[in-house]
Amino acid sequence: MSKFHQANEGMWGFEFLESVLIEYSLPELNEVSKTEIPYSIQSGIHFGHALFQGEDFIYIYGLRDQKPYVARAKTTNLLNDWEFYTGTSWDADISKIQPMLDLNGSEQFSVFKFKNNYIFLTQLGSFSKKVCSLIGKTPYGPWINRQVLFETPINYNNEDLFTYNALAHPQFTNSDCLLVSYNTNSFNLEDHFKNAGIYKPRFVRVPIELLFDKKRH
Repeated sequence: MSKFHQANEGMWGFEFLESVLIEYSLPELNEVSKTEIPYSIQSGIHFGHALFQGEDFIYIYGLRDQKPYVARAKTTNLLNDWEFYTGTSWDADISKIQPMLDLNGSEQFSVFKFKNNYIFLTQLGSFSKKVCSLIGKTPYGPWINRQVLFETPINYNNEDLFTYNALAHPQFTNSDCLLVSYNTNSFNLEDHFKNAGIYKPRFVRVPIELLFDKKRH
């Protein structure tokens, strides 16, 4: 979970503080424990935007200045000491962490495995409409074959609207098509009171073959 507070007035006055691990019981969904993760405070990286669980490690992804970063912990306990990807290796010293790749991405993104490849899917940052994918042989890259899969449409004639945070839903792959969702918002908060449909999630099915097409970019 991400902890925020209202640092300033207005719609954009919120500020990220830290990442927190909260455990719940099933099926009651009672809170069992709450543990602050110190690494976001130490680095300024907003960890928790994406997770990938491998056989030996859970990979925890984050963003700082629109660049994606990754840490990992043993699958037996997410609270174990983390290691941080330096661009070439793993190190317990968070000061040595480096971006996974040179790409300006949206706050949330996806990393998942498809057959023998790992897929990194993100919407580009700075309110771009472009949704991109890259392919790697590990959950941390190196990432290659960048593809622009599609540009998010906006369903209303309103210059204040923007889209963001495209996410993959590989568990709902259907007929070789990957399900991708994205959000729509407005720079004008009043727009949501005038039209509640703006904020509803939207979904696009993308042919998986597009992720591996070497002719597109």
